[in-house]
Amino acid sequence: MNRFSDPQVHAVLAMDGAPQTLEIARTRVPANVTLVQGDAYQLAALEPRPWDAAFAGFWWSHIPRQRIAAFLQGLHGVLQPGAKVVFMDNRYVPGSSTPISERDADGDTYQQRPLRDGSAHRVLKNFPEREELLACVAHGTADAQVHEWQHFWALEYTLLPR
Repeated sequence: MNRFSDPQVHAVLAMDGAPQTLEIARTRVPANVTLVQGDAYQLAALEPRPWDAAFAGFWWSHIPRQRIAAFLQGLHGVLQPGAKVVFMDNRYVPGSSTPISERDADGDTYQQRPLRDGSAHRVLKNFPEREELLACVAHGTADAQVHEWQHFWALEYTLLPR
């Protein structure tokens, strides 16, 4: 047993907008994880709160650049002071990542993602640089760090009191 599967140690709330993703997750998470369908831009609607930590994997790259500040404000609003926040996402790696097919006026980038049925879908997929990530969390946080590996990055910081 690890520390995250011990219900005496942590209660975890996991959220996704897609019911199909939650159904898959239900077969893979321990009993102390509560799965809810929700909107990441409406976190204040979820209970209980405030929470003492947040993790979002492979989400940042799908936030339109114009919505990042509002998303972070909403996230920080449901966290208690001192909360640890971690984001993890993909880096763009030429030859490995799906090529960027389009850039819009706001600087958002898009990929064309093929499906098994032969269809292709336009998907928002931004690849922020270290400086951009740090600038997004420069106010109201402490100890912000970006870790970079070949295919992934992680941003971690601590939320300061409001």
